[in-house]
Amino acid sequence: MLPQSCASGKHLTLGAMNLSDAIQCIERTAPLSGAASWDKCGVQILGTRDTCAKLAVALDPAPLVMESALSWGADLVLTHHPLSLEPRFLDADTDFLRVARQFLTQGAWLYAAHTSLDVNPQGPAGWLARELDLKDPAILDPTVTTAYVVLRFDMDEPAPAKAGDWPHLASVLDVSGPSNGQMRITCGNDAVEAVKARISRDLSRVVHFELLQTTLDPMTQGFGLVGDLNEPLAFQALLAKLENLLGQGAWAMIGPELGKDALISRLAYCPGSGGSAMARAAAKGADIYITGDVRYHAALEAPLPVLDVGHFSLEEEMMRCFARELGDDPAMGSVEVRFFTGSDPRRVIHAAG
Repeated sequence: MLPQSCASGKHLTLGAMNLSDAIQCIERTAPLSGAASWDKCGVQILGTRDTCAKLAVALDPAPLVMESALSWGADLVLTHHPLSLEPRFLDADTDFLRVARQFLTQGAWLYAAHTSLDVNPQGPAGWLARELDLKDPAILDPTVTTAYVVLRFDMDEPAPAKAGDWPHLASVLDVSGPSNGQMRITCGNDAVEAVKARISRDLSRVVHFELLQTTLDPMTQGFGLVGDLNEPLAFQALLAKLENLLGQGAWAMIGPELGKDALISRLAYCPGSGGSAMARAAAKGADIYITGDVRYHAALEAPLPVLDVGHFSLEEEMMRCFARELGDDPAMGSVEVRFFTGSDPRRVIHAAG
């Protein structure tokens, strides 16, 4: 059963938008400044199309999924996982070559929002916390702190049509004005140059900006969340809820034993491979930690009960949520957004008999 917060809506194709603007909509939720240093977020394959009428969203750039997306007519495909984390030659018959060939022959773009999406708990990465209604969720593993500043500039002329996009630029928190011939834009300090360049381009003139400090608290991003349930929940009841949300009910249990009637009051989780954050979850008082891909030797020393639900399930729903959010984003205009389901490469089999 699909979580209510991630149910996909229907969007009709009525027109197209500039492809670079579609990417800006993605980066407003998953700014590249938040990506890990080892990661390869952003454009994976540079297409030849200038506009985007159809945006496909998927977890992995797997050949069959990409074939479906491109057959649908996607101009831009957004995946969570990058096509590759390191440079590679197209000299072997691999999935890497197959996907590259698919895109290069059709002129479509491939874009990945990996750790840039993971570190934004207000975005799709926080979907499970919202479904479980965690109170005051806090970031499990903080990585990035963004300070906010205000850009002030003169604008006596009528605002151009593209000024309507300014509130939707990556890292922009607020746009006010014009008042007394001045505009004020509050944005993250890391996005100042990009915002200035966009405004100058939209106004088609040299713009003189004044940088002002703000009293707003910095925003912290990072991996995973930890918070309290509204009411303690029996372990067996939590498992039933997770089965309903994830569409599966067979997982690996790691660490100290939990009886089916054990009460869970505080919960931590991290989509993807979160084994390295087990100690943080324990230190922050979690009764249980939900993640995936916990390695064997790390599991031997798990400091708290850990439910390993695999890499796939939490992130598949995360990307389904992202597809819905993009489809409902007014800045996307009439672009049609569709989620393409993937499959877990790890399959559970049962011995005969």
